[in-house]
Formats: sequence, structure tokens, C-alpha cells
Amino acid sequence: MLRGLIIIFLFVFSFNSYATDLQVRNGKLSYPLTKEFNENGFRAWKVIGGGIEQEYQARFDKSLHVRDVSTGFRSTSTVPVTLEARVSRKVVLQGAYRLVKAGAKLALKGLPYVGAASYAYDAYQAVNPTLESAGYHYSENADAYLKVYDNALCLDKFMSEPGYYSCVGVDSSVMLALSKGGKSAKDAQTLLTMQVQSDYGKIHKDLMDAYYKDDKYSSVSPDCRWNGWGVSCHIQTLALAYRFRNNYSEELTPDKFLEIATNTIDSNPTPFIEGSGRPDYNEKVSVPAGTVVTIGPITPENGKPVQVTITFGQDSNGNTTAEVATTQRPDLTPGGSEAPNTKPDPDPKPNPDGKPDKKPDDKPEPDGNPDKRPDDDPSDKRKEDKKEDKKKTKKKTKKKTKRRQKR
Repeated sequence: MLRGLIIIFLFVFSFNSYATDLQVRNGKLSYPLTKEFNENGFRAWKVIGGGIEQEYQARFDKSLHVRDVSTGFRSTSTVPVTLEARVSRKVVLQGAYRLVKAGAKLALKGLPYVGAASYAYDAYQAVNPTLESAGYHYSENADAYLKVYDNALCLDKFMSEPGYYSCVGVDSSVMLALSKGGKSAKDAQTLLTMQVQSDYGKIHKDLMDAYYKDDKYSSVSPDCRWNGWGVSCHIQTLALAYRFRNNYSEELTPDKFLEIATNTIDSNPTPFIEGSGRPDYNEKVSVPAGTVVTIGPITPENGKPVQVTITFGQDSNGNTTAEVATTQRPDLTPGGSEAPNTKPDPDPKPNPDGKPDKKPDDKPEPDGNPDKRPDDDPSDKRKEDKKEDKKKTKKKTKKKTKRRQKR
């Protein structure tokens, strides 16, 4: 008799036993991966694909035991299983800067963090050295990474309005080269002119359309030149000057952040993936087609020997399927050596929503107190209660003895 059923694969770590469910319903497999696999080295997220199709993927291969949830019986042999999980790299990167800034705020408090806060802190720890090497430092007041220049070339706003349309920070080494004169100064002037040309090119069209639309200056390519005290950009008869200003702060933009930090994120994407909530999460569990595992013969509690055979296949989309055949074995002696009596293993229930466990049982409660429901032997609680009862009884006996002695 063939039927769809839930199959459970049990992981046995070398130092920590951990069981979780691989479910097979209507011939389809699903497996709610939890962050334990990151901590135990099984889920190393990495970049796959190319161009805009790039994703972060986690994959591992493991030989796992199989358990028939309908009966609770577990195979003694294992089957090879491949688990793959993928998330959108694009969406992860889009939220990375926000996550790092949140982690920077936490770092200033200097306290340990758990859960979602720990991912933000880990993301900050991973990227902050790279950002600081590029000259950007987190400012709590601005809630942003800033790069502070003693000097900058800035384009003043028109009509005596306060502020600047744009600025180009000038490093101290460039200022020193300008002061030396000769070839060093010429090289510095050329560098600054190129930087201003690039910077102004980004705002040229919008600026010209806003103030000189009738003159159609937006269609004219600007020509920027060193003018002796800064850089001027010429648009026909119009000249816009970038002048030296002191103490300029440049805020790190999301685009600039990705330009600096993407390689670092790609080398360790886990905190960014977990911190962003695993966007567009997709997972696939595979067992080689044709793999067969047998459970039994065994004698369940009804006293009738059976043998369970699970055959893994593959559908037209390449997804693994599972069919289960349960065969009655009246030819075997109930409870005999060929079909021993077997009690079913407890059924570890998956989360109702099918999503990964938000608080694994081996982790402390959010308030720091021990887990109210240990996942060990269910009788542990009763054992502890008995111990407490014995302690209370001993205390009462001691008190009665002391009272009698006083009398």
C-alpha cells in the first residue's frame, strides 16, 4: 500500500544531538532549517549565479536517519540528503547599510546582544573596519557614517542661498601637494579638476533645467578647469565655481556603502541574511532518485509485525518525492528476534506555520531565564518535582526533631 507520509531525518552531531523534521506531504519534501546549522558549520552562505541573478546559497550534504511519523518508527540505516537554501542577494544588500548603522548604535552601548540585535551587531563588526579604512566613521548624532575633510571644494547655492549644491572632499595629501608647487601642484590640480568634473556631471542636468531651462544648457557638456583658487565648470558663457571651504563632512550614501562594503559582505553574508529576515527565502531538500530505505520488520504496539519501505523518486521538475509501502508480516513471530517489539520515538512537532523556530529549545528564554519546557526526557520535570518534594519533607522532619529536643 502506497501513501504519502511525513518523514523525519534526524541529525546526530559529533558533540550535540539535534533532531528536526523533514516533512514529506503528498510526495513533496520540505525542511525548516534553523540557525543551529549556521552555528554548527553546516550553513555557509555564499554567492552563486551571475549578474543580477546572483543569490546567497547555503548547502550541505549529510547522511540522515529516516523516521516514519505516522508510526514513529526510525530506520537504522541512513540516506544521503542534500539541503539547499537560497535568499535574494539584491534585497539583502539593499538593507545592509541600515543594519550596519543599527549595529553601530548597539556597539556604542557596549552590552551583549541576542536575537535580531546580535545580527545587527555582527553585521557592524564585519563591515566597520572596511568603512573606517575608507575614512568613514559612525556619528551617533547624525545616525550616519561621515567622512570629515579639513578642506573641500564646494559649489555654492545660487542667489546667496545658504549651503552647497555639492562638495568634493580634498585629502590632506592633496593640499600638501598644492602647497609644494611645481609638478606636485600640477598633478594635484589635475586630480581635483577630474574629481570636480565627475561630481558636477551628476547634478548638471537637474541644475540647468531648474535655473536655465530656456537656455537649454542641460544639453551642453560642461568643461571644468583649474582657475588658480579652485575649479570652474564652463557651460558656454556660464561659469560655476567650486571654491575651497573648511571642515566639510561627507555622508556615506547607500550606493557608496555598497561600493566599499559589498566584497566584505559577500565574504561573510550570514549576519546580513539573518538580520534582513532571509528575503525571498527558498529551500530545497533532495535525496537521490531510486534510494530505498527499510524500517523493520518490527512489532508495533498492536502486536502485528510490519515492514515499512520508503522509496525516493523525482518528479518532472526535479523535486524529490517519497512513496511509502507498509507490508504486513504475519509470517513472523510477534516480538520475536526477527520482528522485535518497538516503541515509537516521540514525534517532534514542527512549528504550525512551517517557519524556522524563532527560539530553539537549547537557547535561553529572552528574559535570560532557563527554558520553561526542556526538550529532554519528558519525565525530567516529574523527577525534579520529586527531588523538591524530598527536600521539603527533609526540612519539615528536621524542624519537628528540633522542636521535640527543645521540649
